[in-house]
Amino acid sequence: MNYSKQENEKKRIAYKSKSKKVLNKGWLICVRIFVAVLIIGFFSAAGAVFGAYLGILENTPKVDFLGQADGNFDSIVYLDSTNEEVDRYTGGENREYVAYENIPQYLKDAFVAIEDKRFYEHNGVDFQGMVRAVFVMLSSDKTEGASTITQQLIKNKLGLLSNSFETKIQEQYLAVKCEEVLTEKLGSKKAAKEYILGLYLNLIGLGESQIGVQAASLFYFDKDVSELTLSECAVLAATTQKPTKNSPLKHPENNIKRRDYVLEVMLEMGTITQDEYDEAMADDPYGTISSVSAALMEQPSFHSYYNDAMFNQIVRDLMEQKGLSKVEANNLIYNGGLSIYSLQDTRIQKIVDEAYLDEANFPDNEYALQVEYIASVKNNVTGKTTNFSKTEVVKNQEQADAFVERMRNELSGLDKVIDDRVNISVQPQSGFVVMDQSTGYVRAISGGRGEKQVNRGFNRATDADRSPGSVFKVLASYAPAIDMGLITPATIIDDVPTKIGGYEPSNWDQKNQFKGLTTVREAIKDSMNICAVKNMYNTGVDNCLRYLKEFGLPMVDDDYNLSTALGGITNGVSPIDLAAAYSTIANQGYYNKPILYSRVLDHDGNVLLENTPQPKEVLKKTTAYLLLDIMKDVVRAGTGGQAQFKKVSMPIAGKTGTSSLDKDLCFVASTPYYTASIWLGYDIQASMHNYGSVHLRLWSKIMEQVHAELPYKDFEVPSGLTTATICMESGMLAGELCKRDPRGDRTRTEIFVKGTQPTEVCSVHREYDICKDSGLLATENCPQESVEHVVGIVRPIPYEGDDKGKIADAAYEFGNDVLEGKTCEIHNGFGVPTEAPDGPDISVPGEETQGPGYIPPMDTFSPYVPFNPFDTPTPEPTPYVPLYTDAPPDVTLRP
Repeated sequence: MNYSKQENEKKRIAYKSKSKKVLNKGWLICVRIFVAVLIIGFFSAAGAVFGAYLGILENTPKVDFLGQADGNFDSIVYLDSTNEEVDRYTGGENREYVAYENIPQYLKDAFVAIEDKRFYEHNGVDFQGMVRAVFVMLSSDKTEGASTITQQLIKNKLGLLSNSFETKIQEQYLAVKCEEVLTEKLGSKKAAKEYILGLYLNLIGLGESQIGVQAASLFYFDKDVSELTLSECAVLAATTQKPTKNSPLKHPENNIKRRDYVLEVMLEMGTITQDEYDEAMADDPYGTISSVSAALMEQPSFHSYYNDAMFNQIVRDLMEQKGLSKVEANNLIYNGGLSIYSLQDTRIQKIVDEAYLDEANFPDNEYALQVEYIASVKNNVTGKTTNFSKTEVVKNQEQADAFVERMRNELSGLDKVIDDRVNISVQPQSGFVVMDQSTGYVRAISGGRGEKQVNRGFNRATDADRSPGSVFKVLASYAPAIDMGLITPATIIDDVPTKIGGYEPSNWDQKNQFKGLTTVREAIKDSMNICAVKNMYNTGVDNCLRYLKEFGLPMVDDDYNLSTALGGITNGVSPIDLAAAYSTIANQGYYNKPILYSRVLDHDGNVLLENTPQPKEVLKKTTAYLLLDIMKDVVRAGTGGQAQFKKVSMPIAGKTGTSSLDKDLCFVASTPYYTASIWLGYDIQASMHNYGSVHLRLWSKIMEQVHAELPYKDFEVPSGLTTATICMESGMLAGELCKRDPRGDRTRTEIFVKGTQPTEVCSVHREYDICKDSGLLATENCPQESVEHVVGIVRPIPYEGDDKGKIADAAYEFGNDVLEGKTCEIHNGFGVPTEAPDGPDISVPGEETQGPGYIPPMDTFSPYVPFNPFDTPTPEPTPYVPLYTDAPPDVTLRP
């Protein structure tokens, strides 16, 4: 390198040159522009963020921070029709308010320790606590909540459950605002904190549907909260965050780990001494915990199944319409001093209750007891406490006692039974719903047979989602097809062995017999499986599912298959769902959701909820009437005959349903006044082969008393209907031959929507001269005494399967030899077989035979042009894509 004086001078001169100055100045300008853009961008972004923040705050819901726990008022249930008080919801059922001063300090400190260590220091939001929670989670297997107690209270009260960025900002803002307002109004930060903590401890969910520390204390320990020990306080505090996972009842092993952690934190914080810690750690509080507190089980009376269902409906409406959380909605009903107006009809309810308490209505041949044994068990080796439960169905009390004794013996050995309990319920069970179809008002409910033993327990009228069996055929198959104009009551469906894709349905009849050519009316009356499946296929499964959803039924994507026509659905349906769906048919095609209350007023008399009917058109009036008229036959002469009234004259239109192996017995029927549905079966599914039609007789007994004093009336007939005399083998206009069928007169007068009645005379019935000796067409050579005039049928789509002998009308069908024009081979005068030179025209119109079980195109079923009730172009029926290589399970159903 050259470091001489001359060389350095050259560099200095070059540096000061004009070109270099320009270059340096340019770089300086660029840097300044970049910094300016950066600053502008930063402030723009900051402004945008700040604007978004202000927008979130502007949309923050309002909350009243005072007056939330001061009242503990019963909510009163009145009859809407008379304003008579009939029931009360009180906080003692699953929540009891307890004053702050009556909550033990141990319990307050335990919740602060596990939920919000800096509760008394922060102003509603604890940023330091957020950092600590992340550190604890990353450095150990323990977790701490990042939300403060104030934030949790806000989240609980407003139902801010999504934990989105927006709701988190709103929650934090309201938490700070809450503490500011309370500090100002109550006079000190200490008073504000005590108010917040007291309200929080009364609102927090602590598992097993227990709300608040008082209810949880009674449930788990059967003692007032003021009597809790330090160890028991830690158990309740340990239940938070994940009440199901940390339940001291169902998962004591999880709860005890978290309880120990609560005690550790309390010791670290100095809220308990080492001696208190050691004593609490040595205590085993789990031995006294049972599944249901004796104090709760020994309540003197229980709410009715109707009022349980009404309570749940009000909770759902408060959540949907008022934005409350489930906890808030429950608390508001139990403690908010509401006035609730019930739509129950006490006269009808009394009839239903008396029937369900009368064991004579449930024959002895299926009498059983379902025994549930529950125990808290302590292992003598490990010292761990676990919960055990087992259920068994037995025949009598002696077997029930033996089962319980066997369970106790099995649990002895290394384990010690600390506490146990036995629940016994009569089996089979049943659910019943009566609904006024014109309004959707539910007038009576029974959720179970025998004495009710618990509040808000399993309600078989509203919670038993079971297979409806053939009850579904009308809703899933025939109603959509009639409404779309694809079939009429006279449309013929051939009941023959059928296979569609990989699905081969069979009829409910034990011998798997088939009727052959069958009208839609007969198919519904006799509950024929194959006809329902064929009809759904031709209607389009997607169309049928769309109607089912309009009926208010809970369908899912997995129900997109042909077994849905027979009630083989994924999730099942409840009696109240079926009552509402069939009410649509009885209400001239208008669906009303089930309504159990008319209005709810708050403590000050303001309208909180209003429940008015909102009818929705699902079927045309003509469709609804045709279905009612057909379903009258189900009760008059079909599978529902046992449901007829004995003394009261009143039209009844209904449908029976029985699932595979007789596990579920269903019936839904309407009169011009009410629609009622019944389900009967075992809670743990089992066959009921011996039960027969007991559910139909029970339905009849109840509903006949309901109608005993009501004047006779019939279903309203809409305009646009007409009648025609049709042949029951062809669905066409009856001809003379239809009356001369070997089985008797095969004609009847049928109802049609105007324009859909047939216009052509029956072509299924034919008459030929048959030689008795050969069984072929007679010729002039056949002796007169050997010739007979035979009236028979010609199947539009011939069936050529090997099992044709199972088809009832095959015996009346002309054979192929006759149809092909073969004549008598015996009486030809030459001993050589001959054929008639110009035989009668016996060609069969329509498609060629496609083999056994061929499903014909839509035109074979009905010549009528479909129309769409939803005012959109009617789509072509979706071609069926086989979903199974073999028949799906549980779809061979009885009516």
